[in-house]
Amino acid sequence: SSELIPEVDAQQVISLPVTVGDSLTLLGYEWEEAGRCQGEGEILTFWRVEKELPDVPWAIFFHVLAPDGTMVDQEDRLDVVTRGLRPGDIFVQIHRVSIPSELPAETLWVQLGLYRQDTMDRLGVERASRDDVVDDRILLGTLQSVCADK
Repeated sequence: SSELIPEVDAQQVISLPVTVGDSLTLLGYEWEEAGRCQGEGEILTFWRVEKELPDVPWAIFFHVLAPDGTMVDQEDRLDVVTRGLRPGDIFVQIHRVSIPSELPAETLWVQLGLYRQDTMDRLGVERASRDDVVDDRILLGTLQSVCADK
């Protein structure tokens, strides 16, 4: 198994809420049920501003990974103007998912995080299991490339 993807029974999904850098906290997320299977769908993520972000271009990366770590789908965006955000503000980001129909039936991992577009530097994320370990992504969990009822 790849270092990028944990073993399915070693669930390293971060419990929420979790702070990215010291600026934004991921409060939760919601799957549109159609997005959990092959095809198109959406995932909403809910964020709270902890401190003002520097006035540089930011993006949330949203990746769907195959068991071997290969990227199956990707979307990098942030649809809110960060210059106007203040501590305590809450916003919702929509992530669109597109799972190719030619994929075999397998478990896919979903990860996301925040990075500066001008430097490509990712902000650190504290892992829930150990306070002193910092990662640069949040594993939201898994979805299936093909649903059982398809």
